[in-house]
Amino acid sequence: MMTRKIIAVALVVALSVSAVWIWASIRVAEDYMWETRLVVKPRQTAGPPGPAEAKVMEFLQATPDHIDEEIYYDSLEYLAQAVEAESGNQGYKGKRLVARVIINRYSNDAFPDDYYSVINQKNQFEVVSNGMIWREPSEETYRAVADELKHCSDERILFFTAGQYNASGTPLYRYKDHYFSGR
Repeated sequence: MMTRKIIAVALVVALSVSAVWIWASIRVAEDYMWETRLVVKPRQTAGPPGPAEAKVMEFLQATPDHIDEEIYYDSLEYLAQAVEAESGNQGYKGKRLVARVIINRYSNDAFPDDYYSVINQKNQFEVVSNGMIWREPSEETYRAVADELKHCSDERILFFTAGQYNASGTPLYRYKDHYFSGR
């Protein structure tokens, strides 16, 4: 009987700690989002803003253009994270090829029309399901993605896998550990 009480108390403590941790994480995430976006956090104090504060708030108000630009740059960051996670050990050319697969899918009507959706499409990129997507991209990865966005290395590739060609595509070639395929 005493063991059940101890387990019940331990469970209540664990749930309480988890709830506090989740609440704190949400608060930190909200503060981060407000600080990193061109959005003014709602005022925490009473009374009208002073002249200087009003001018700053007017300047920093988010517009559709600001939001679209922020979404675009966030999607490019996510693209670089995916490339780093999928091909961090494949060298500059391997990173460009993986970036090209994602860019080609983005441009192809058979796939979603934004980088987030292409990368997060079910069963397409293992790094999403295993959490490796959140790795910090290297400078080489950023350069490879930027170069691939400027100059297409191969418009045919839509798939890559490690160890063998993708069953859904037509085999094209192998580069290091990755096998690239098209339609």
